Amino acid sequence: MSTTANEITRNLSTILEKEGLALHHGTGHLPHTPGRSPAGRVSYLGEDFQPTHGERPGYAVAEFRLEVVLRERATDEPVVALQDWIHRIRDCVSPSSLNVGSLSATRPVVRVDTKGVRVEEKEGWWRVMYGLAIRYRENP
Repeated sequence: MSTTANEITRNLSTILEKEGLALHHGTGHLPHTPGRSPAGRVSYLGEDFQPTHGERPGYAVAEFRLEVVLRERATDEPVVALQDWIHRIRDCVSPSSLNVGSLSATRPVVRVDTKGVRVEEKEGWWRVMYGLAIRYRENP
């Protein structure tokens, strides 16, 4: 049985792949090999199930972290590339982009909130960590 969190994870992965990320599905550090597409990963952090008390529809909030690893390029300004990825993620992850496939009919996403964005710089490469809280309807 597929859970709503599974479907959201798949849809997030599809969105990031369409943006040009080479997704990494394992654990540990993301690869940062020069000459390749930026690497990315979708991590599920957990959920908050809100009480319904029988008076209103039930909602849940699933939290995710999206990671993007960029290598240094001699011709590009790194800060511009980082800002570009942060804004690309913000622009492409929305309720309408997540509500595809079976998710739209069963437990639709109603809101996507950014929970914070952090950037780390390591010897010649950068990591963007983008936190998301995705609210979806539990009961159709």
